[in-house]
Amino acid sequence: MVLPVLKKGSEGKVYLLWKDLHKLSEFYFDECGSSGWMPKVSIAYGEIIVIVCPSILYRLADVGKPTISGIEVLCNETLTIKAEAYDEQSALHKVFLVYSINNSPWNYKKMDIARRYVMEPVGVWLVRRALYY
Repeated sequence: MVLPVLKKGSEGKVYLLWKDLHKLSEFYFDECGSSGWMPKVSIAYGEIIVIVCPSILYRLADVGKPTISGIEVLCNETLTIKAEAYDEQSALHKVFLVYSINNSPWNYKKMDIARRYVMEPVGVWLVRRALYY
């Protein structure tokens, strides 16, 4: 959740919240001083656009790439691929296996998460790593 805030006689700020309770980040914008301009926020396709003043726009994005490790390939009657995927700064929405056989067009297969439950944050700790297959 993204919450724009303006304190009377102060600069605007934007809170990034997890499950309406836990503050992940806080961004201050003092470009307009104490003009009383409330930041305007738009969220789409993994980006957060913040209009701080009528003439200033910020694009917030997660520039850190996710990590994929512990790749394991099992070949019995079916081919099973397991991998641990995580992002240190944010959660992963979906993980895809992308493959091509003998120079055929690329195929995209959504991987299933091995864990079938959701863990809520406790204090400031979030579950960051998950096994996918």
